[in-house]
Amino acid sequence: MNRFRKKFVSLCFYLILPLVLVEIWVNFYLFEHASYTNSRSLDQTIKALNRDRKNHEIFFFGDSEVHWGVNPVVFDNQLKTSGMDVRSFNFGIDGFSGAINYELLKKLETRMFKGMKVALIGVQLIEYHNVYPSEAQVRQDQGQNDLKRPVFLSPFGIDHALTGFSEVQTSYLDLSPLKSIRYRKAIKSFLMKDMHVIQAGYFTQQPDGFSPHLSIRANPANYALDVKRKKEERAQNPGSFTPLDPERWERDLQDNEYFDQMARFFLDRDVYPVFFALPTNPWYIDFKNRRQTYAVNSRKLSDWAEQRGLSFIDLGILDAFSAEDDFADFRHLSHSGAARFSRMLAEQVAELSYVQKVCRSDHRPLIRAIKHWNSQFPPVKKLSAEQLYTKFKATHDIAEMSTSDASLEIAAGGNDPWMVLGLEGIAEGKSLVGRIEIETEKDTTFSISWVTDQVQDFNSEMTSQEILTVGKNVIYVLIKEDHLIKQLRIDPGQQPGKYKICSLSYKMF
Repeated sequence: MNRFRKKFVSLCFYLILPLVLVEIWVNFYLFEHASYTNSRSLDQTIKALNRDRKNHEIFFFGDSEVHWGVNPVVFDNQLKTSGMDVRSFNFGIDGFSGAINYELLKKLETRMFKGMKVALIGVQLIEYHNVYPSEAQVRQDQGQNDLKRPVFLSPFGIDHALTGFSEVQTSYLDLSPLKSIRYRKAIKSFLMKDMHVIQAGYFTQQPDGFSPHLSIRANPANYALDVKRKKEERAQNPGSFTPLDPERWERDLQDNEYFDQMARFFLDRDVYPVFFALPTNPWYIDFKNRRQTYAVNSRKLSDWAEQRGLSFIDLGILDAFSAEDDFADFRHLSHSGAARFSRMLAEQVAELSYVQKVCRSDHRPLIRAIKHWNSQFPPVKKLSAEQLYTKFKATHDIAEMSTSDASLEIAAGGNDPWMVLGLEGIAEGKSLVGRIEIETEKDTTFSISWVTDQVQDFNSEMTSQEILTVGKNVIYVLIKEDHLIKQLRIDPGQQPGKYKICSLSYKMF
């Protein structure tokens, strides 16, 4: 018995204890010396997220044009001048297009993005977008790409089930609960000092994910080489340097295609998605003969966003930027161009009332209303100006109502104007999601109340309020009841003056 005990103690001391110590070291120290993602820039991004204990309300997603082009420090400082005190983080990844970014996001735990309320998604207007129907299609298109394949096969890729995107067959060892086995290739690289990583650039990457780059003026040889390579590519494959097929690009805007799926991904997680046009070097847009393509796709995406209660920002083709100082190469912004673009982008974001509401208050009701509006429920029903005039009953402090330019104009004579819309004959249901466009001459508060066939008096518990600013405002409201909704009470504002209901539409379900 004593002999057996001694053997067991020896086994623990000489075999099990070293394995435990190795496992502990791998858990806490390996990736201080080895690459977690096989990409130096992505390593720094992941480490920055893990180390920062504070929340970021806004995250940027996209490819290298996001990674090099959006400076969160400049962006946040500009937002502060508009009264928005938020923190942002750049999660752009070099070489990861919109389609592969979407596939990656579906694999990541959203808790990685602590505090996220708004997602700013970079959109390439001069390239196609698509949704991959299967991992096999990803493997066919992306599996051997020099930028993506190392990430797919890295410890990061193993942890987040990205190895299926590569043509390399997954080993059962990759499923081991022991990290010393799962990360065996990273351990080997560390022991052999064999660090195959992708270089990030010429400046140190910032702790908020942004990667600043030298300008063309500071590095002309690199730009000359880029131009030479692009001319060689065009000579070998001239079809890739022509305007896009408008019908194919438009398919991405149809129901349940790329943009719908990307938007729904964030809405399902109570995050408001904002799409923005990427700041591509005008030289490259013209080199690919896609200036007109850019303009057409921008208009189409803007219409798509408006129909869905979402936001799209296009700062236009950056012809006013300095060709030598504001761009780093044939495509990307330099550090100075990124600062300039980030300020401009922040100015546009600050004007989005939805972003302000989401960042300043409990954003979930608004986001869920927008999500329901975009869901596959019964078709949208829209009341014409004549129907609004006929159906609304001016009840209090309303001096006059009239129709003009397909809108209902309201002249309020006091501080408490309100009117009632009966739903009998035009709608019937226990839940309603509505969209209202309203113009006001002053900053004020809009409210909508409702009654059911069981609760017939308007009350504060069955009321939703929204802050209105001067000009046109778009409001979404989601009402869920256990009984049939019978009437809506609209309080356009809390001040005398003129109001205009430009549009009132809804879905009952």
